[in-house]
Amino acid sequence: MLGRRNVRSFTEKQIELATTFADQAGMAIENVRLFDQVQARTRELSEALDQQTATFDVLRSISRSPGELEPVFQAILGHATRLCDANYGAMWLKDGECFRNAAFHGVLATAYIEMWRSATVGQAAPMGRIAQSRKPLQIADLREDRTYLDGHPLTLAAVNVAGIHTLALVPMLKDDEFIGAISIYRKEIRPFSDKQIELVQNFASQAVIAIENARLVNELRQRTDDLSETLEQQTATANVLKVISRSTFDLKTVLQTLVESAARMCEADQALITRQIGGKFIRTEAYGFSSEFMDYVKDVPVDPDRGTVPGRALLEGKILHIPDVLADTDYTWPEAQRLGEFRSIVGVPMLREGAPIGVMVLTRSEVRPFTDKQIELVTTFADQAAIAIENMRLFERRPRPGPPPKPRARRLNRHAPRRRPRVMQPSRRVARPRLPTWRSRRFSPP
Repeated sequence: MLGRRNVRSFTEKQIELATTFADQAGMAIENVRLFDQVQARTRELSEALDQQTATFDVLRSISRSPGELEPVFQAILGHATRLCDANYGAMWLKDGECFRNAAFHGVLATAYIEMWRSATVGQAAPMGRIAQSRKPLQIADLREDRTYLDGHPLTLAAVNVAGIHTLALVPMLKDDEFIGAISIYRKEIRPFSDKQIELVQNFASQAVIAIENARLVNELRQRTDDLSETLEQQTATANVLKVISRSTFDLKTVLQTLVESAARMCEADQALITRQIGGKFIRTEAYGFSSEFMDYVKDVPVDPDRGTVPGRALLEGKILHIPDVLADTDYTWPEAQRLGEFRSIVGVPMLREGAPIGVMVLTRSEVRPFTDKQIELVTTFADQAAIAIENMRLFERRPRPGPPPKPRARRLNRHAPRRRPRVMQPSRRVARPRLPTWRSRRFSPP
């Protein structure tokens, strides 16, 4: 719009010129609008590209780290904090009534992290609220949240220790079950946009996929390991049974094979069998122990008492497992422990009709307790050893055959008359010709 202070009309040329400037202004405005649209579209495309790149990177982390969650969680939090312009982020997994930290991105105060590790989250806390609602939650200023005003320790620590002001929490749901959350933080009061929260929701879904994928992969690995272990155990058992069948009456060979197989299958460093010989329990077959140790213990009988592991197993008649023999107050044979250099130990009694007839002992040079599966396997080998000992005992007690009976001579009566051999005499009868009778003729009688 053009104006003059005095009354003087514009000429047609001036009006035409003003029209030209107006058209140019309209063109400039339109150019700016189009430029802004192009810039906005470019930003949207760039953000979409960044999001797709981030999604691809997360999926690549999942495929490259099957069964491992730490690299995936770090990739998710890194992209979430960068794309949402947050100062740092965290991922929390539900563990009973508490929440444990699965991953952090950025520098959070150590005191704040330690408080989360031991804290119990109530329903009024932000994490408790999204666990109930299963919907995203944003708090523009934590200082105005009721948990801060009520003096909740976690909220106070978030503001006063970690310096958090704006907080966004997104639940991680698996079949509508709350399993954790992703949180992103800003140190200044600046709420996150709906698009940014939606982006974090996508990352939360990817985290759930990664967790489920890791669970399935680990289950498959565990199943494969179990099958391999079972096959190895069956192979070892078959080998032992083969040795037993070939060495039925060679008890020492059978027991030596059993003790070596038990040590190998249960990842033990040493193994030892104690059995009854001559009314005393003696340490006999061994594997992995030094000659110095065997020379020290071979002539020392094992008494049923609590001072040694074989003695305690004989006394109680049940499996004995000591994670660290040095921490066991009942163990009273330090010299044997020093020579044997064992720490973790398990003793399994070999039973016959419920009574112990020996003990199979496995040890490790480090403090590494035996698993339940390994103890069960040792029990199987101990039962086989008990069967071999019992078979030998029954074999030794079988009735031994005497010398074959002598043939009885036939007694003759010297007073009985002797029989002369019968001699066939030729017959003196003269054969007479046989006359035909009327029955033998071919014609009828007259």
